[in-house]
Amino acid sequence: SVEHNTRTALKYSTHILKLQNGSMKLYTKDEFIKYLEHENSISNII
Repeated sequence: SVEHNTRTALKYSTHILKLQNGSMKLYTKDEFIKYLEHENSISNII
């Protein structure tokens, strides 16, 4: 599932790239978790 893949990515990756407004944004794990909490959604994860 997307959620499982996301958890795996968070577990094994130190940085996560997300496509945003046509450009790649680099998140650290902590930043990305905060982003997810803010969005309350994982639908936009690549």
